[in-house]
This record gives sequence, C-alpha cells and structure tokens, in this order.
Amino acid sequence: MSSKRETLNYRFFFDKKLSLVRHIVFWCIIYFTEIVNTFMNGYYKEDYYVVKLFSCIAFHILLTAINIKFILPKYFLKNKYGIFFIICFIQETIYTIYTWYIFQKDYDYFQTEGFWKYFIMFIVQNCIILGSAVGLKLFKLWYKNKERLKEILIEKFQTELQFLKNQINPHFLFNSLNNIMIMHQIKHEETENSILRLSNMLKYQLYDCSNEKVSLKKEIEYIHDYINLEKIRKQDLCLTFEIIENSSSNSIHIEPLILGTFIENSFKHARKVDNEYYINIYLTINHDSILFEIKNSKREINQKNEVGGIGNQNVRKRLELVYKNNFSLDIIDQSTEYSTILKINTN
Repeated sequence: MSSKRETLNYRFFFDKKLSLVRHIVFWCIIYFTEIVNTFMNGYYKEDYYVVKLFSCIAFHILLTAINIKFILPKYFLKNKYGIFFIICFIQETIYTIYTWYIFQKDYDYFQTEGFWKYFIMFIVQNCIILGSAVGLKLFKLWYKNKERLKEILIEKFQTELQFLKNQINPHFLFNSLNNIMIMHQIKHEETENSILRLSNMLKYQLYDCSNEKVSLKKEIEYIHDYINLEKIRKQDLCLTFEIIENSSSNSIHIEPLILGTFIENSFKHARKVDNEYYINIYLTINHDSILFEIKNSKREINQKNEVGGIGNQNVRKRLELVYKNNFSLDIIDQSTEYSTILKINTN
C-alpha cells in the first residue's frame, strides 16, 4: 500500500502527462481564498468582476510560466542570482501595478490606504507565490538529477560487476583444460566424464552467471564439478568438503562464482607441508545467511596469497559492490596454512 502511494505521488509530481493537472492544482490553492471570497460575497454580480479576477490570475500564471521556463534556467541555474532576483522584482512590480489598475475602483481599501501600502503588501505576497513556484521547480530538477545520478551509478556498478565476472571465466577455463589434458595422459577412461563436467561448468558460467543471483545449489554443483576435475590431477591431496544444510540450498540465492573462486585459489596455492597436503571446505547454510570456510596447507616460503589480482581481490570487490555491509571476509595467512572465512547475510 505504501509503495503504491509513493508511486502515485511520484507520478503526480514528475509525470509529464500530469503537468497541466499540477499547474491547475497549484494555482487553485494560491487563489482559493480569492475565488471563494468572490462568490461568497457576491462580487461576481459586479460589472466584469469575474473577468477582471481571472484576467489577473491568467496574467500572473503567464509571468510565472515565463520565469520558470526561460528566466530560471538562463540566470538562476547559471548562478546569475542578482540578475534573476532583479527580473523577479520587475515581474512582480508589473503584476502589482496591473492588479491596482484593474481593481482600484472595486475596493475602498485602495482608496483609503493608498497605492504604496498596497504595493508593498502585494509585492511581498506575490514574491512568496513566485518563490513557491520556483522552489517546486528547483525541487523537481534536484530530484531528477538525483535519480539520474542513481541511474548512472547503477549502470557503472553493473558494467564493473560484469567486467569482474568476465575476468574469471578465462582463468577457470584455462585451469580446467589443463586438468583434462593431464587426466587424459594418466587415466583415459575418465576423459568423457571430465569433459561433461567442464561442459556443465561452462554452461553455468555462460548462462546462469548472466543473472544477478543464482541458487546456492547451482553454485555447489559447479564446485563439485571443479573439485572432481582437480582431484584427478592431485590424487595425493586430502580433500574434505562438508555441507551443513539448516536451510535448503535451493532457496538461497547468491552472487555467482563467489565461492568457486576461493576454492580455485586454494587448489592453486595448496602445497605439501610435513607430509600434510590438504584442503578443507566447510559450508553452513542457514535460512538467512551462509558461512563458508576453506583452509589449505601451504609452505612458509610460498608467495603470500594476498587478496589481489584475478582471485580473492576480484571476489572482495564484487562482495563490496553487491552485499555492501552484509558480509564479512576474514583471510588468515599463517606460516603453513591459509584460511578464508566468509559470511554472507542473504536476506
């Protein structure tokens, strides 16, 4: 209900088709008291009074429209405030003199109080009316600029995000093809299955990853395919992959290729240390969050796997773009072990 009301408000203030309606409402509010007073006190019976009144209203609308359409953009929006306010004062002076000339015989007030007292009072009143019209126009321009800036930022965000996604694909493909080549040399009967796994991976990257979010289940299937390819090449690797599902992985949706990149980096940098050669992967799935932990053995002299380049830096950047403050990423680089702990709030 609230969003529907907001949509209606937005349409009323910004829809070009309702421009005439907005102007009618504005001027009806401005001249409401004058119009009611005319008909309540019988002024409409006097000679040409209604014609005089609506001629004044029409003249005021014309002057204000000229100001909004031409004077405001030419002077105020170009920071020529002095010229703008002088022109506004001249406009309102012309309108005040016009109304005096039209109504001077209809009101005793004009005769008793004199022109200058009326002039000062009316100038102040009309400047407030013009200020209201200008203020509404400036608010409309400010809001449109704000929305345009938001659109530009969204376009930039989507472009940058797509670029980051595209960076990953060649890296995965290169590693996977190398794996199949090595596997083909050592175990020919598994070639067909490996090609099928690679096909599934490419299908996931080309089609599923084009969406903003994918189901966690598909990301896990992608991880399984990648792990199975790597295990053929690294048969002495001790691998643990445990999933704790407190909620269905099909009901959780995440940014694609987030978890897979961390796993790829672990396979890339894992090394045997004191007869220990392992990668341990743990994924806990809750209804509103996921907790992902991965550890791999590494040598102390191994180049530090910092969050940088195509890999962890890429993922961190994507996490910041997509999840903002709804994630935490801890990377612990010890002498013989490298670990990553990622928590994402999926709500």
